[in-house]
Amino acid sequence: MSSPATAGLSVFCAKPVGVRVLEILTGRNVPVTCVIASDGEAIEQLEAAANDLGATFIVDPDFSGNDFLQTLQAGTPAAALCVSYPKRIPMTVLDMHVRGAFNLHPARLPTYRGCFPTVWPILNGDETADYTLHEMTAGFDEGPVVDRQTVAIDENDTGWSLYLRLVDNLPALLERNIDAILAGKAMSTPQDDSAAAYYPNALPNGGRIDWTWTAEHVARFVRALWHPRFPCATAEIGGETFETLSAQPEAGTTTDPDLPGVACRDGIVRLSAVRYNGQVLNFAGGDPVPAFLHSGAAA
Repeated sequence: MSSPATAGLSVFCAKPVGVRVLEILTGRNVPVTCVIASDGEAIEQLEAAANDLGATFIVDPDFSGNDFLQTLQAGTPAAALCVSYPKRIPMTVLDMHVRGAFNLHPARLPTYRGCFPTVWPILNGDETADYTLHEMTAGFDEGPVVDRQTVAIDENDTGWSLYLRLVDNLPALLERNIDAILAGKAMSTPQDDSAAAYYPNALPNGGRIDWTWTAEHVARFVRALWHPRFPCATAEIGGETFETLSAQPEAGTTTDPDLPGVACRDGIVRLSAVRYNGQVLNFAGGDPVPAFLHSGAAA
């Protein structure tokens, strides 16, 4: 039987995707010595999954504190795995893992370093998106790439639906590489920094639609920013502000002419659903259109 020094993992994680990864590791009987989680969504499920693994569970530790460092060292983990962990992990901690530290990033690298990784591929009109496994270095998302899992971007995908589909494909990526990570045999390729772009922790254009954009860009913007729990793409018309939940560029008879239309740079954008004054209005389902949208005048 392998000792923790040759087979164990530290897992830095957050959110339901962190639970998903821990469940995959449980199913494969991967020895996990310590689970380091960030408090917030799914924290109880993360703790339960860590308990199932028999791992020490720590929430938001002081990475420089002796208590944390001694606890981590006591497990003698061979490698570290990070998924959606929101805080910078210092190199002094990563270097404690003799077989490397690896991050699962839900976007193609080096094209989409940084934040909101499933918003930008839709906004930029990409046909595919990746979940990328890469080595962790001092720079965010800059380490050599080990492997990636690619999915097609559907014409109706939102930033949220694309993220969920990438998570659904995460098991294949992890299962394909976990043995090599544990054995210290994961092969990687340096990223091409000349092709890199870094996206900061801010929504594009502050999350607001600019009606001088093309109709296609407005529609992609709406799709990219759709989320079930956070504000969607905001817009202003006639002095009124609202969230745009669904929109399509006008295209002859393929778009319902009964939906409210807004003029943009190269045509008309039809709004099929919005949230106004806290109420969802589904125009495609027959909900009444507020008076300010009848004008089609963008402000």
